[in-house]
Amino acid sequence: MDWKKFMLGAAIVAVSFFLLFQVLRVQRTSGVIVDESREFLPNRFYYTEFTIEEPCKLRISITAEDENANISWYVCSCDKNTFVSVVTGQTPYTLSDITYESGLEVGSRVEATITIDSKGVYTFAVIQTNQNVQSRRMHVLAEIVRR
Repeated sequence: MDWKKFMLGAAIVAVSFFLLFQVLRVQRTSGVIVDESREFLPNRFYYTEFTIEEPCKLRISITAEDENANISWYVCSCDKNTFVSVVTGQTPYTLSDITYESGLEVGSRVEATITIDSKGVYTFAVIQTNQNVQSRRMHVLAEIVRR
């Protein structure tokens, strides 16, 4: 009788650890990096730092109010402090030196999915560079999805 209780208890513990591992794995490999809808001033970077624990895909969706928006996005293989130092000219490096992947779209909609193969700290940044657009509302979504 005690042997059956022991085996039942061991099975419950094993299943609990398996389920906990699955929950933690989903949390590490999926999630929203940024989901923001707001006014974006032209020629100003908006950025956020994120960490990748294992290879994944990053889905990017940007929608602008104005059809003439020049939307650029960057995924840089550095932390946000390094990113700021580079774009403000405080280091000898350029944006292309730290860029993992980027895209440019003239129009009101950007859709992209990229693969990130290495774990580490990254910075996602977006900028709208058409001066004639001025400050307009944009919705920016970047999310990690499973491979």
